[in-house]
Amino acid sequence: MKTSRKPMPVGAAVYQALADLNRACEQAAAGVDTLLRFGFFREAQLEILKFRIAGASAEINRECMETLDSREDNNAIYFDRRVEAWEKQFQDPADVLLKAEEYKRELRKKRRKK
Repeated sequence: MKTSRKPMPVGAAVYQALADLNRACEQAAAGVDTLLRFGFFREAQLEILKFRIAGASAEINRECMETLDSREDNNAIYFDRRVEAWEKQFQDPADVLLKAEEYKRELRKKRRKK
């Protein structure tokens, strides 16, 4: 995955807007149920409309989540790299040598097991 050199802000307002849209779809479906209780509307037609509302909601969520997922992945990688760079300045150079020795020991153990 190619990441941006800069974060790609999303913000709480985006998630709130998506939640608001989902709430509106749920309210629309509930409105259809209310109409059905009157008993003189064509039930089958209104039930199909509820499915269309639910389908539109799902399609919008899928489309938005694809984009949000990509942006959030980019942001996670960007900020992970920033943290790694910050931590690197406090690393003890001897730690690298210790890790190399540990790696060599692990390789020797694996060779012996074969």
